[in-house]
Amino acid sequence: MGVLLLAVVRANAEYIPPQELKERYPVVGIMPVPQPLPGEEAKAAVAQFDAQLASVMRSAGFEVFDANAYRAIEAEYTQASGGYFDPNTGKMNKQLRDAVFNRSVQAFQERHQLRAFMVPHVEPRQVEFVDIGHVYWDGVQENLLAKTAFFMRSRQGRLGAISLQVQIFDDRMVKVFDSSGGIGATSAMVRDKFVEIDVAAVLSDPARITRAVQVALWPLTHNGESTAGVELPTTAEQVTSNPFRWTNPHVPLAVAAAPALSLSRSEIRSKVATIALQPIADPGHPKMDEVRTQYEAQLTSALQTGGFKVTPSEVYAQAFDAAVQEVHGIYDPISGEQIAANIERAQQIVYRVLREQGVDAILNASFEITRAPYDKKGQATWDGTAESIFVSNAGFEGKPGTGVTSGISLAVKLIDGSGQQLYEGRGGVELSARYSGDRFRNRPVEDLLLDSTKRIQAVRIALGKLVEDP
Repeated sequence: MGVLLLAVVRANAEYIPPQELKERYPVVGIMPVPQPLPGEEAKAAVAQFDAQLASVMRSAGFEVFDANAYRAIEAEYTQASGGYFDPNTGKMNKQLRDAVFNRSVQAFQERHQLRAFMVPHVEPRQVEFVDIGHVYWDGVQENLLAKTAFFMRSRQGRLGAISLQVQIFDDRMVKVFDSSGGIGATSAMVRDKFVEIDVAAVLSDPARITRAVQVALWPLTHNGESTAGVELPTTAEQVTSNPFRWTNPHVPLAVAAAPALSLSRSEIRSKVATIALQPIADPGHPKMDEVRTQYEAQLTSALQTGGFKVTPSEVYAQAFDAAVQEVHGIYDPISGEQIAANIERAQQIVYRVLREQGVDAILNASFEITRAPYDKKGQATWDGTAESIFVSNAGFEGKPGTGVTSGISLAVKLIDGSGQQLYEGRGGVELSARYSGDRFRNRPVEDLLLDSTKRIQAVRIALGKLVEDP
């Protein structure tokens, strides 16, 4: 069940009226909400979602075995397997993970005589709007104006949002219920520009969690009653009595982290002659070896042009692998989480070994997904670059609008042998989602990060004053 079988069960659905659903499946097992973001805030949010789902389902008259009941069973089988994460690399043994998961679900079903499973998850949305002061999706409404004039309310566009989707499957793996409740938007408008919302804060807001769960499960708690014509409250305090509106003009805007102070080129040159490249982490690209080779060659060329001697990433990789072995691994084999103390020890060993080889600093480069706001002409700009969001000349078919899509950036950091950061830079590479037909569509992963012109530009922007004369 759950994640492993969603691809199978999505094609099979037999929607059952809520009252009949309760009669046919009075006992429901609730699978845990997958953690949508890394970090403690998101972990705490998952616990709140799990608790709210169980509470609302019980109030609707179901007998519930909650996510913690499942987690206890999965922990039992995970411990028995010895864990499925490699302590050195953190890579998951997918075959073992799948076996543990399937056996855990089977035991969950057998021990509690379950004939129905609830599978909840947080997922992204693209929302169209004609009034930024009243944005509707998945049963909720929000005001996404922040620090801007009233006349800016009437705008047409698209923006990102997140929702809680709740599906129930029977023991034949057939979907019998599917509903969603909006959690929050991922952008707001400030002075005629879209800015990022602190998604972790949105996910951690108890009132939003309550609202999303109540909206998603409304058909089950109200015998299939439609939301149409419901009188909607306007404050967070009223969410628990009726969840279908929460106009919130004080959305939590993300505070952009101030870039670490970078030293001037002359200051860095006085300290650094030789730079070791750290291998670029794989973001899940099917041609990552080719991508890594091309980007590391471009970084090497740019740094050498800037007057630095460059050590290839293989040197860092060998030193790091040896250090990981020396500290007996840096990942917990059961949870897959990094062991902070071991990482710190391994990094100190790497710094020492590289210093002994004449390396003065390490360049870390990585690919990151970021938000790319676009204007009425469909021009998206982010991290020093720009690209049209449109796949064809049709555009929005005469309906201009601003909004936010997603882009890929190359992020670089230069760190000296003591762990002090000397330089930080970012260069936009390309959009990962573009507008085609009537919606934004993700570009095929295999087509990304292979354009030589975009690679040259991203490296130039990211390295910036580190290699270029002022």
